[in-house]
Amino acid sequence: MCDYCECRSRPQIAVLSADHDTLVELLDELGVWVVADDRPHARHVLSRLHDLLHDHAGREERGVFAQLRREVRDEAYVAMFERDHEVLHGLLDACAGDEWQRPARELIGVLREHILREETDLFPAAHQMLEPEHWSAVDAAVLETGVAR
Repeated sequence: MCDYCECRSRPQIAVLSADHDTLVELLDELGVWVVADDRPHARHVLSRLHDLLHDHAGREERGVFAQLRREVRDEAYVAMFERDHEVLHGLLDACAGDEWQRPARELIGVLREHILREETDLFPAAHQMLEPEHWSAVDAAVLETGVAR
């Protein structure tokens, strides 16, 4: 992932980026099972993706997204990332159906693109725009969610 702006020096960004690394590994594994038409293995990976993505999105939304919304006041910018989360959760749900391969393929592409935009746009922007007290608020909000890592 991106390391050009030192945004990973922020503990919450470092944790979220580490999640991204794990999510990409899970997407690679899911892709193997989609191609092999191996639903039992794919379900196992999808379950892991669901759990990690649920916690990850909660930390982002209550932490970084909320602070960016308050401080930058660009509703459309933050809303774009939140809409991605909704789409991703919907695709995960769709993978539970009999026609699981199509939404799984779409999930792989959409989540990869989302991660790339967060790593190269959202996280560097947050690193530059948020002040130390905002990062304290991010930490506090994440701890309140009960999904801190």
